[in-house]
Amino acid sequence: MMVVYKMRSPARADVLPSHDALVRLADSDPEAFEALRRQLIEDFINRAPDSARLRLRGIQYRVEAIRSASRSPLGATVKIHELMWKSFLQMNQRLQELVTQPAVLPLPVMEALPVRRPEKHSATIIGFPLRPGGEAARAGFSKTLCLAE
Repeated sequence: MMVVYKMRSPARADVLPSHDALVRLADSDPEAFEALRRQLIEDFINRAPDSARLRLRGIQYRVEAIRSASRSPLGATVKIHELMWKSFLQMNQRLQELVTQPAVLPLPVMEALPVRRPEKHSATIIGFPLRPGGEAARAGFSKTLCLAE
């Protein structure tokens, strides 16, 4: 009995058959399982941003080369696991270098501006009688206002 799994739509492509269904498919029809595996990988790469597709295809090529060169599925799994850890450790090392590295960009040279001293101002005080009970008096002003020139 052959079971064929088709993806319903790109929006549902991230939904996988259950683990048990995949095991049954791999046992009963290895060719159909392999076709499904390849289709899921291709769908994933096609949904990735354009900027990541080439890198993903390169990684998948390396994974396929490891699988075909390995003597057993377990051996391939161990080598692919090592490949992933090596990549992760390299990425972590680069991140740590970025975090601990001082800024390598040169700071812009700023030209100092001359300091200007404020000009001296003078004011003439003019006596100005306030109306009793007027608005200025209610606001708390004294009996004289200072007007600057």
